[in-house]
Amino acid sequence: MGLDQEHQRKIQAFFKSQREVAAIFLYGSQNQGTANPMSDLDLGILFKPEVNSSQFTRFQLEYIAGVERIIGDELSCDLKILNEQSSLPYLFQVFSGDKLMVNDQSMTISFMTQKLSQYYDFVPVINDYHNQVTNRLRQGKYAAN
Repeated sequence: MGLDQEHQRKIQAFFKSQREVAAIFLYGSQNQGTANPMSDLDLGILFKPEVNSSQFTRFQLEYIAGVERIIGDELSCDLKILNEQSSLPYLFQVFSGDKLMVNDQSMTISFMTQKLSQYYDFVPVINDYHNQVTNRLRQGKYAAN
């Protein structure tokens, strides 16, 4: 399974014509080659700075409908707005996928650099938290106290 090249090209062309879009990322099972019949199409969208956040949802719904017209009934599209994401591990996962389309290279690189820098600064905290949780579970201590 996985998103075929023809559908990828059509999705790229669709977003290339959207002036407000800085970049589209393909991630998840369709990108990793682990898709199954229940998988959806995971896309991350980065809007250019001049787009007001009050417009994000309207664009998101329009773009989901546009992508689903391209891919047909076999997949549903899950389109996440990266400008609104504060979860650094989630953004790291998205950035580990493929840049499907980039309209604004400079803005995309700047956004990725900032978020990845924050992620790598935060990794020791994440690792410490996971180690503490793992140790508590091994000891049979499930409560916070």
